[in-house]
Amino acid sequence: MITGSQFERTYRSGDKFEKADLEEQEMEYLCDKDSFCFMNTTNYEQIFLTRDQLEDVIDLLKENTVCTVLLHNQKPIGVTLPHSST
Repeated sequence: MITGSQFERTYRSGDKFEKADLEEQEMEYLCDKDSFCFMNTTNYEQIFLTRDQLEDVIDLLKENTVCTVLLHNQKPIGVTLPHSST
């Protein structure tokens, strides 16, 4: 998910996997100068994402839109836009 690379592996029925540390947070999109700023709507912490991290949604982002940001080990790996924006 993080790098976008794909691979093929075969697993046995008894194989176990480590649970991924994933968390979703509501964040408000603030601006888009050199990097794209998102602010947590609960604690007001800000994170900055690059154009590459937002390539799927970059053309649809509007300032002050509240999005869902997917975090893996507290690092952003994806952004989901709301179903409708007003």
